[in-house]
Amino acid sequence: MMPAIPPPAVMNAAAASSVPHNPLLDKLHPYPFERLRALNAGITPSAAYRPISLGIGEPKHPAPKLIEDALMASLKGLSGYPATAGEPALREAICAWLQRRYGLSLNPASQVLPVNGSREALFALAQTVIDPSRAGATVVCPNPFYQIYEGAALLAGAQTAFANSDPAKTSPSTGRKSTRPPGPAPSCSTSARPATRPARSCRWTSGACSSSSVIAMAL
Repeated sequence: MMPAIPPPAVMNAAAASSVPHNPLLDKLHPYPFERLRALNAGITPSAAYRPISLGIGEPKHPAPKLIEDALMASLKGLSGYPATAGEPALREAICAWLQRRYGLSLNPASQVLPVNGSREALFALAQTVIDPSRAGATVVCPNPFYQIYEGAALLAGAQTAFANSDPAKTSPSTGRKSTRPPGPAPSCSTSARPATRPARSCRWTSGACSSSSVIAMAL
């Protein structure tokens, strides 16, 4: 006689308590959009108003035809794995764009690495530059923040510190009041999305991590 099989929820709960796992996973928090869906459950928006989405931020317009045409023309290349470093032509195009927009001169062979979105890049960066064996290893994040900052920091064995947004203070990129305290620039590493944060605003946080336990992450 076959034993009764418990429902999936019971099985999953039992597995979660008995299967060895990385204890750092227990520090992670639910993704904000999962929490938002739970908060919105059962709520019917008023038909008298057009909603303003504060969700995931997906494009609201169709993809440009030139992009669709380029994808269609490249379908035959999907049968093979791409190089980890990306195609040389892509890296060169990225460097050319950064030069035109920000005046940055980068080596496409050693200073550019295409990734599948900023989340992958930020997570990999934290695992690379954080040394959890150093006392006080800390990742400083802006608040509000992109949740991968926190997740990447915690899974790399670091602690997090949040720099709350203050309307009375402004970014160095605006040319107005800076949030950096007086004195020499701190030595740490920063990851910034060029499309939203000019490189000059991050220079005071750039440098080698060898002399600091603090890493700054911002988009």
